[in-house]
Amino acid sequence: MRFRQAIAFGSDPFVDGWNERRGEIAKRYTEGLKDLVATPSAGNNPHVYHLYVIQTPHRDQLQDYLLDRGIQTLIHYPIPAIYRRLTAIWAISLAICP
Repeated sequence: MRFRQAIAFGSDPFVDGWNERRGEIAKRYTEGLKDLVATPSAGNNPHVYHLYVIQTPHRDQLQDYLLDRGIQTLIHYPIPAIYRRLTAIWAISLAICP
């Protein structure tokens, strides 16, 4: 545990700079993509953009297009949560017993 704390506290001077840089990059992405895909919005809340998530109805085609140009993408939830068995059971429970 002390090792992890040392790492966390030791990297603290860098974290703010890293977060600020990711925010600058995300701002450029958002501006460039605003007419093409749904982009993230943190509203008035601070956001560190450890992921930059977009939404598009052409997910697979966009992923292939980007991969052909050497840009890696990942799909974090290939099956939407509502279609997963446990979530579906939970949603049905809420509907039956609000």
